[in-house]
Amino acid sequence: MEENKIKIKEKFDKDERNYGLDILRIISMMMIVVLHFNLRGGFLQNDSLTEDLKIYIISSEALCIGAVNIFVLITGYFMINQKFKLSKIIRMEIQLLMYSIIIYVLAIALNITTFNKELALYAVFPIITARYWFITSYIGLYMISPFLNMILQKLTKKQYKYLVIFLVIFGSIVISIYPNNSYIGTGNGYNLAWFIVLYIIAGYIRLHFEKKIKSIYCFAVIISIVVIQSFVKLYLANIPISLINTISKYCFSYSNIFNLLLALAFFMLFRNITIRSSFVKSIIKFITPLLLGVYLFHCHFAISIQIWKEWLKPFEHMNSYPLILVEILDILIIFTIGCGIEFCRNNLVNMILNRKRIKERIIKIENKVNSILYDA
Repeated sequence: MEENKIKIKEKFDKDERNYGLDILRIISMMMIVVLHFNLRGGFLQNDSLTEDLKIYIISSEALCIGAVNIFVLITGYFMINQKFKLSKIIRMEIQLLMYSIIIYVLAIALNITTFNKELALYAVFPIITARYWFITSYIGLYMISPFLNMILQKLTKKQYKYLVIFLVIFGSIVISIYPNNSYIGTGNGYNLAWFIVLYIIAGYIRLHFEKKIKSIYCFAVIISIVVIQSFVKLYLANIPISLINTISKYCFSYSNIFNLLLALAFFMLFRNITIRSSFVKSIIKFITPLLLGVYLFHCHFAISIQIWKEWLKPFEHMNSYPLILVEILDILIIFTIGCGIEFCRNNLVNMILNRKRIKERIIKIENKVNSILYDA
């Protein structure tokens, strides 16, 4: 057991920043915007689309549906060896409240929405009301991560492998075959239970799976899954068998086994990428911290529908331009505005939190929390 801990520590000590996974983070956020383009833009369940457009939209959905899983896998991959940082929770809570409250107030001021007590409650308490379901689950995952790490790092490679197999079977495969099984907590993947499964899988890759998968195999898995899932969604939905209809209906659930494998294929593909250019590295390091702002901006409950239906209007513009051009332009607009807002917000918060007295107080509290978690 002690030997296992020493090997893990040695591997962590020599690890450097993985720019390939940072690139994957950026691509994943763009993929999330694609998913919202398909849904909010009015394309995903629109019977008026031509057959070619339906195939394109469903295929893009099948390709991008692994984005959330990818984010959580990357989180688990790096957090498995990290100590809990209270400052990260504080920063995320400040970030969340700033977006939630300020955008809501601006939406009222601009007559985009009206004030009512329920929406105000959503704005002030976005975590407990799950207005940003991803952040609610992510913060829960981060809070529980120290305890997960303590357990997982004590497991032997064999024990850990069997745990992963068990979780994949019952948390993903069973749900994929019978999506209506309400007794398995992973459900459709929109919850903390599924995030924990992904965290554990990513932790195993970090601790025990050093083998590099050839890029050609990763591409083959990605293409195969996109084809399979597109076929299931497009052509199995109308088969008059209840179970097959249900499988088709829920094939784009995050906990679906194909979507898990898709995310893992992307993850293994980009984990192997090496960036040598200092200029490219500097761009990646600049963009990566801004990504969450893209999500918080365009998914705000007060403006998320307005963005697509009233401002960008992709469904109308596709009559004048090829859909793929409309999609690329809208993604770039959302991504650029989101990054710009987050850059300004982040600099403002840094000016406050980096003040000596505030910083010292946070560090003091953080040290107390860590002494409880790790020194007991």
